[in-house]
Amino acid sequence: MFAPLTPIRRFVADTRGAVTVDYVVITAAAVGLGFAVNEVLFGGMGVLAGNVNEELGGQPGYSGPGLVYSDGFDNGAVGWVGADAKKMFGVGTVLGPIAGGSGAQTVTKVFDVAADATVATISFDLLSLDSLDNESGYVYIGDQVVGYVTSEHGVSTFTAVEQTGIEIVGKVIEQDVELGGMMIEQSWSRDSRTSIQITVNNPGDSIKFGFGSDANQDISDESFAIDNFTMQGLADPA
Repeated sequence: MFAPLTPIRRFVADTRGAVTVDYVVITAAAVGLGFAVNEVLFGGMGVLAGNVNEELGGQPGYSGPGLVYSDGFDNGAVGWVGADAKKMFGVGTVLGPIAGGSGAQTVTKVFDVAADATVATISFDLLSLDSLDNESGYVYIGDQVVGYVTSEHGVSTFTAVEQTGIEIVGKVIEQDVELGGMMIEQSWSRDSRTSIQITVNNPGDSIKFGFGSDANQDISDESFAIDNFTMQGLADPA
């Protein structure tokens, strides 16, 4: 009389599939926990990476007012106008390549300064790429030229332009080398890297940084790029 119900009883009592179900639930929970941990750690790891980069680069820790903005452009060109972040073989990700023009600023970014900051500092590397022949890349602060790098086939010189309340220093740290760009082994196609530091006294509420060049050939033949950009004395965006 109860024989037809026997298979059903056996199925209900069978636990061989329960372990599989448990593993599915546990695996889903582990994946969810991984995503949650990633969200928590992402910001902290970014700050840690910036600190390690500063230590390896020999930059002293910043103890002045305001925050520090450090950008190697690995996460794009957020907030920058006029240029994108691209990977360059042998160098990594940079802001550029930046095309030439009349020398007017074509790349800009505005930074809000901390209310108690009496000094703001900016440092970055300027890459002069490919067949630049006595052409220059111009650095702007507040729409004023404060310095420029002139390159002649991989050999560069830096010139400061005096502006009230602004100090700028530039040092060519690599020249007549292959940093990127066309990557062609030609004596006339060489690159250079110039390290630039800017100090702005009494910066006010904001600082506008700009860059432009007078390179007169196609961007694939002559260009500039910005790398390792750092600014100190920023207002808290919160």
